[in-house]
Formats: sequence, C-alpha cells, structure tokens
Amino acid sequence: MIDRFLDAGGNHIDTADVYAGGRSEEIVGKPCRQARAGNPGDQGTFATGNGPNDQGLSRLHIIQAVEDSLRRLQTDRIDLLYMHCWDPLTQLEESLHAFDDLVHSGKVRYIGVSNFKAWQLMKGLALSDAYGWTASAPRNTSILW
Repeated sequence: MIDRFLDAGGNHIDTADVYAGGRSEEIVGKPCRQARAGNPGDQGTFATGNGPNDQGLSRLHIIQAVEDSLRRLQTDRIDLLYMHCWDPLTQLEESLHAFDDLVHSGKVRYIGVSNFKAWQLMKGLALSDAYGWTASAPRNTSILW
C-alpha cells in the first residue's frame, strides 16, 4: 500500500513514535528510504515508555525521540516534526530551543504544532521571534479557520 502511494506521487505520511510503539515508523521507513520520497514525523507529549523522560516536550525527550525515529525510519532527516500537544510541565522555551537545534543540525526540515490553542501558538511564535529560533508557522500569511 505504501509503495503504491509513493508511486502515485504521495509525499506525506503521518507517523509517530507512539503509533504501535514505534513499529509504524519501522514499517513506513523501509519503502520511504527506498523511494527517497520524504520522511515526515510526528512527535508529541504522549508516553513512549514508563520512565520519567519517556513523555513530554523536554529537550531530552525530544532529542531522544528524534534519534529513535530517524533510526526506525532509516533516514537522516525528518521533513516535518510536530509538537503534537501542549506540555504544561515543560517550559516552552526548552522545547522550542530543542526544535530549533534539530532544524539547524539538519535532522529536521520544518517544525509545526497541532492541538494548540491560539494563545499557545502565539506564545510560541513570540518566543521564537524573541530568541531568533525557527518558527512553527510562516509569517505574513493568512490563517483560515
């Protein structure tokens, strides 16, 4: 099914370390690596294990989750990395700085958010502007609701 999708020109597959305990990334990784059609990823605050650093948007968890995803996806880059939901226990600056470092290291091309309230997105954009970090939304665009 994935091969047919890629052959038809498909270039965005949503997967995550929390889908089937990472097995989803392993399944998606092989045909995407073979086709070199792009390797999107999706990370969030969902637990990936029982340890204290196996959930949330701490720098440690974000970096480890990306490294694990890259290995399972059999690639060196994630095209789109999401903060899947707001983490009230981690300072947003810590998460955004980690995302910015991943973009500048070349391991992630673009970042985004989902399931954020408007004020949360705006807070993230303001912090990104203040620190000069990669932003999760383009500037000077209209957002349709």
